[in-house]
Amino acid sequence: MSKFKKKKNIRKKSSNSLIRYLDDHWRGNLTLPQSFWVNGFLLNIVVALPLIYAEMSINKISETLAVIFLVYFLLYFIYFVWVNIGIWRSSGNYISNKKKSSFWGYAARLAVILSVIRAVGQSVASFLV
Repeated sequence: MSKFKKKKNIRKKSSNSLIRYLDDHWRGNLTLPQSFWVNGFLLNIVVALPLIYAEMSINKISETLAVIFLVYFLLYFIYFVWVNIGIWRSSGNYISNKKKSSFWGYAARLAVILSVIRAVGQSVASFLV
């Protein structure tokens, strides 16, 4: 019986760790390199792959798969907001740290601004086509 309780606690701790990590990023509590390179760059590559596939095969997929991709796109939008707000806040913490040069904080903020402009531009362009 004690083994079962240990497994349950491990699962609870791991889910709490994930929630804590997501919350730490959202609040800007992660380091700027972790927020930008891990969550904003590497994780984005993994998360965007299904959308790239959907765009490449848009004329060949079934209606059911199209609905699945639409739901996935909505989840990607949530990720996009989460990652950019986390990077923005983390860069603010980086800028306010007087021991470090603020250059990388401002560079990260510029990257967020350009990312949002690109996303809005692509969305508008896709509706006009």
